[in-house]
Amino acid sequence: MVVHGPNPEEFITIEDCLIHRGDGSPPFQANIVIKGQRIFHVGHDSPADGLTLNGRGLIAAPGFIDVHNHTDQELSSSLGEELSYDRLDYSDRRCHNYIHQGVTTIITGNCGQGFVNSDAWRQLLIGNHFGTNIGHLIPYESVREDELGRNHNEKALSRHSIDRLLRRIDLEMAKGALGFSVAFDRVPGCYASTAELLEYAGVVAKYDRVFVMLIRNESGVGIIDSINEAIEIGRSTGARIHLSQFRLYKPLL
Repeated sequence: MVVHGPNPEEFITIEDCLIHRGDGSPPFQANIVIKGQRIFHVGHDSPADGLTLNGRGLIAAPGFIDVHNHTDQELSSSLGEELSYDRLDYSDRRCHNYIHQGVTTIITGNCGQGFVNSDAWRQLLIGNHFGTNIGHLIPYESVREDELGRNHNEKALSRHSIDRLLRRIDLEMAKGALGFSVAFDRVPGCYASTAELLEYAGVVAKYDRVFVMLIRNESGVGIIDSINEAIEIGRSTGARIHLSQFRLYKPLL
């Protein structure tokens, strides 16, 4: 929790708020004492000096996490290839919309789309002092385009093309990417075979990261096959599997 007071050494006390620890334990009423950028004390007493805020009727909890976020896509659409810090307005830089909802961490790179260069994305965030923590996934569609070209239309990738993607995914994982994402409801994600995905998942498993999938079919009995594919990828490689946008459509008759 970050609180900007007039003096970083001054105590800030939030009195009598309802505290949810986030571990499943019952909430309780207490004071929270902050010093600098850290919680100094939680209890019913508080320092005599410093700033005091009334927390009655309010809830204090660990920050929420938005695991399916597209902030990076929105920024890349507005910035294009120029990752210029001064082109973002104040509210974009500070993520006010998320902070005001209590969201302190977002995960980007979902649905196979987003920034491919982890370093460029990280520098954009650092340069703008973003208001939330951000974890990033390496997106299949974007990394394929970056490595093979925007107009690359090879449906079944050659051994050479797959090896290029594997090297790039490995590089971005080494830089700190939290995982890999793919979406089967669009081109070129729909072209990726299970065998191809098993290779990418092997890299993800090597780093003990997350393999995020928007499954191949979300209607009728096809959803069973899609879930089984995800399970097979996880079991065969040891990668942590996360299904995003899990839903069931009724097929049109």
